[in-house]
Amino acid sequence: MKSENLKSILILIGLLPGICCGFGFSAFSSVWNQTDPKYVDVAGLEDRFVTISNTGEINWISETGQTVQTQDLGNEELNCLSVNGKQAVAGGNKGALFISVNNSLFRKIESGTSKNIHCVAQFRDKLIVGTGDNELRYGNEGGLSESVQLDLKGRIVSISSGNSVCYAVTDRGEIIHSTDSKNWIVFDFNEVYKGYYKKSSFVKVVVTSTQVAVLGENEDGTPVLFFSSKGNVWTERPLIYTNDDGFRAQLSEVPVDIYYDAVNDQFILLCNNGRLMTIPSCSHCHRLFKITDIKIHSISGNERHLVVVGDNNFINIIDPGFL
Repeated sequence: MKSENLKSILILIGLLPGICCGFGFSAFSSVWNQTDPKYVDVAGLEDRFVTISNTGEINWISETGQTVQTQDLGNEELNCLSVNGKQAVAGGNKGALFISVNNSLFRKIESGTSKNIHCVAQFRDKLIVGTGDNELRYGNEGGLSESVQLDLKGRIVSISSGNSVCYAVTDRGEIIHSTDSKNWIVFDFNEVYKGYYKKSSFVKVVVTSTQVAVLGENEDGTPVLFFSSKGNVWTERPLIYTNDDGFRAQLSEVPVDIYYDAVNDQFILLCNNGRLMTIPSCSHCHRLFKITDIKIHSISGNERHLVVVGDNNFINIIDPGFL
């Protein structure tokens, strides 16, 4: 299948500062050393989307691209966002942590740390945050009063939760999971699969009702995607597609985010050079799309649309039927 250009079928609601409003993600390369305004994370919230920016701006965006509500948190540098039901949680630098319930304005809660918060998840009745090292803090909307220090080689860069289990990954190839937020099992992927798979560094994890997906890079810089049903055995999904010349090609772009489109039962892999790849159950049916020349950081969605955000407060709302 050919690589396709989606520019003509996207609802483009933001390209340059002053035209748009913001949102984001939680990978280290894009949250540290921030200088220019950018949407860093985005999430679907009921019939709208919530975006956060590295300048402390939060926007509620309708499915038609209209800004429904804006909140300015001042000079807070936000890095990550999690939505569960009607509750949204945003984390940022110097321990900044904010919560919104039922589309209310975000209010600050005590994170218990002055470290930068780089990833956040909501698991059962707990909020869990990663601070870019081997520590996870957890608690509730009253504050994160508990923490756990893990024996890890790398830094925790992403967290994702399901109904019964929560997973996190590190930039040194470790996969950890817990069923209670307190006790975590560490799986050293690179050690277990030494000599079988190339050494990997992970950037994202996504938990669905049936499997766990881990996204990252091999030591040679090529992107990798692994799946597991229980977290003990991992299988690589080759990121092969048919290029514009009709030849089978290996994806070479750097991966930054991954989203599970439950309606169409497919994963959407986001790359930082403005491309996304659809990953359906059929391993021979991958498709690669070019959506922008702007550096993009995060992807999310709801039952009707996908949304992509990036530099210069860029945001695109996409009809998944075109993918």
